[in-house]
Amino acid sequence: MRFDLLDQLSAAQVVTAAAVSTNSKKVKTTGQDLGVGMHPDMGLVFAAVSNAVGGGSFTIEIIEATDAALTAGVVSLATMTLTAAKLLAGKGFFLPLPPYSQSKAFYGARFTPVGGSSPSLTVDAYFGTADDVAQYKSFTSTYNVAN
Repeated sequence: MRFDLLDQLSAAQVVTAAAVSTNSKKVKTTGQDLGVGMHPDMGLVFAAVSNAVGGGSFTIEIIEATDAALTAGVVSLATMTLTAAKLLAGKGFFLPLPPYSQSKAFYGARFTPVGGSSPSLTVDAYFGTADDVAQYKSFTSTYNVAN
């Protein structure tokens, strides 16, 4: 994955209980929606650093908040639940940001273990595009004009 540190939300963050990303992304104004006027597949790109353990599953969300710590006025914008068995080291995932969804100044991620025994997930998370994840990568169509 190719990323800018300004878009980094979590770097090898260990999640054993509900937690928000260690970083947030601030938009210039609360009227600036990251889901509008940019790449149509803007969203949360994340990958397990090591295999998730403890069984159960993890809910991953794109959230917005009124503060950089992602603790005040929190609203969930998009959600995905994956079993621990799918969260394998290095496997990337993409959660799209819905357009026209932002009304607060800060974006971030929230990770919540669901069920299982002593769940643990170590995760990297960034704002990016679907093309940043190999299995979602789009390819330009090619054709041969000589035929």
